[in-house]
Amino acid sequence: MIKNFQNKSVLITGAATGIGRALAHELANRGAVVYVTALTEKEAQIEVDEITSSNGKAIAAKLDVGNFKDIEKMIDLVVSEQGQLDIMINNAGVAYVGESYDMQVETIEKLAHINFTAVNVGAVLAYTQMKKQGFGHILNTASMGGFLPTPGMAVYAATKHGVVGLTTSLASEGKDFNIVVKASCPGFIKSELMNKSSDVSNNMSDYLDLLPEPIDASIAAKTIIDGLGKKPVLIFTPSYAKISYFLNRFIPGFLARGGDDIMNKYRQAAGISK
Repeated sequence: MIKNFQNKSVLITGAATGIGRALAHELANRGAVVYVTALTEKEAQIEVDEITSSNGKAIAAKLDVGNFKDIEKMIDLVVSEQGQLDIMINNAGVAYVGESYDMQVETIEKLAHINFTAVNVGAVLAYTQMKKQGFGHILNTASMGGFLPTPGMAVYAATKHGVVGLTTSLASEGKDFNIVVKASCPGFIKSELMNKSSDVSNNMSDYLDLLPEPIDASIAAKTIIDGLGKKPVLIFTPSYAKISYFLNRFIPGFLARGGDDIMNKYRQAAGISK
């Protein structure tokens, strides 16, 4: 577990928006050397300019997590420039809202490729490097959807369940090698993720109106980074995410009924017949 981030080398995927962006800024504020990656170097450079203007340390780089060779090259770059990779944050992801019967196979493949397989690859490549160096931290971005039924986002939820399973399993593997593996499980966060997601039923606004008020990504980032210095493998933010996790474990039917209610209201608002 890590509490002092001064001069620690950090690689973050999907760091130009949302939680990834907030994590980059928070870690830089705490003294880390942050590699801010995005689909274009221009997007990443905007955040790096903001970080360095406040005397933070950051490097911009293009990284498409869908290209696994890019992940490997990026890890090698961090190690060559910093001597080691202290923290790997697998954050990049995509989402969708809508009825599953409207989904195309290509959408399912994209969600699985980016949200699940790429996270697996990023985690395992970082894990391999950290085993060589004898230490390290891996943080995977999951979601409340990684432990709750999430009607209207079923395939997205499936990928996040996979991230939770990967994380809890890899956490046990890494203990003997001084590698700490955790996953953040945020609730509803103010982020560009949903705005850029696939709207397979063209009724996204009706769905989003039914969700709790989102919290600011910077607040979530502080909780997540603090969580790296604590024992639990899963990091929850805000507090209702943790409450939901334990409710679902001990009274699973209770939250399932809530999911049913959201789906019914969504269909009514969108004018979708059953």
